[in-house]
Formats: sequence, C-alpha cells, structure tokens
Amino acid sequence: MNKVLVIGHSPGPTDIMKKRNRSASLNRLNSWLDACGVRIYSFSNLSAHHVPVLKKSDIDETLIKECVKGYTKIITLGNEVAHYFKKLGVEHFAAPHPSPLNRKFNDKTFEPALIKSLQKYLNVVEYKK
Repeated sequence: MNKVLVIGHSPGPTDIMKKRNRSASLNRLNSWLDACGVRIYSFSNLSAHHVPVLKKSDIDETLIKECVKGYTKIITLGNEVAHYFKKLGVEHFAAPHPSPLNRKFNDKTFEPALIKSLQKYLNVVEYKK
C-alpha cells in the first residue's frame, strides 16, 4: 500500500473554512486521488503561510526533508514545487496546480491524461468507482 504525500506551494490567501465549498483546488485534487483509489493521504506546503512568490527563506528545508521520510509516493502541485523537489533529488510526480484558473484544464483531454499518468505513478490499475 502506498503512503502518499501531496506537497503544495503555500496556503491560499483565504481561510478555506470560510469558503462556501471549501477549496476548488483541493476538490479537484481529491477527485484525482479518488480516481486512483487513494482514500487517505497527507498534505503539506513548502511554506506554512501564504506567499505569492516563494523564496528560499520561506521554506523550512529541514522540515520538508523530515516530512517526506516514510512516504512511498510524493505528488507535487505546480512548477515551483516540482522544481524544488527536483533540486532536492526527491522522486515525485509533478502535477500541475489543480486551480480552476490553470488554463491547462481548458483542454478537455488534459485532465483524463493527467489522471492516467498519476495512476501509472501510483501503480494503480485503472480504478473504477
């Protein structure tokens, strides 16, 4: 059984507990993981506080290195996070940021292809609900 860790950039500017439908980004991420049969996963961000532009000083590198221990699969959200993990030499699946503002999702074939790639990374035979 895979132990999955998802790493994002930083929390959004608005408290998700105050949003009506929580976070559209987290809802999309959960739909991807549901399609892979992942029911339990851990989540963290490179920065504990909202930062529009991530700087090295915003990242607790010791915490991140400790955080990834014990996980068999790591999914990064967005280019900056994927680049950071590549520099660390940590194997991961570089997913695009799941925000509804991400224009990649305008292509209706993009998300199904992404889910198939994620299933392959997680060693999942196509999961049926």
